[in-house]
Amino acid sequence: MDANLKLTPENVSKIYFDCYLRPEEIVNGTPTCGVTMVDGIGSRARFHTGRLASHRPEIIDLISQIANIEKVQAPSFLDLCIIRDGSQWGEHIDMENLVSLGIGANVISPLPPRLLWDNMPGRVPRIYVKKT
Repeated sequence: MDANLKLTPENVSKIYFDCYLRPEEIVNGTPTCGVTMVDGIGSRARFHTGRLASHRPEIIDLISQIANIEKVQAPSFLDLCIIRDGSQWGEHIDMENLVSLGIGANVISPLPPRLLWDNMPGRVPRIYVKKT
């Protein structure tokens, strides 16, 4: 994949499932490679650390296509479905997968800590994009 991908559910899914830990990479319940565990917004993912690192430029590029991502310091998770042209690029599951990839690649982090999410509007966190 290249670093100039359009933000689409299909492109996020391709990267997500390429990075996801494969059954053959687990022997007797133990991973045979580096694993990056990610607690996403509503799910937990286990990524192959090396493949995740190799996709980091693409993950950064995909996240940068979200509307106002450079202007809003910490947008709500619910705002991540809109790209710069104002159109909706995906659904909640697609946003969840992109956030999980971003957390795993150390590009984004949810704010505030999970313990306080019930106090947030809609009970969803804001997403802080780290400077890369």
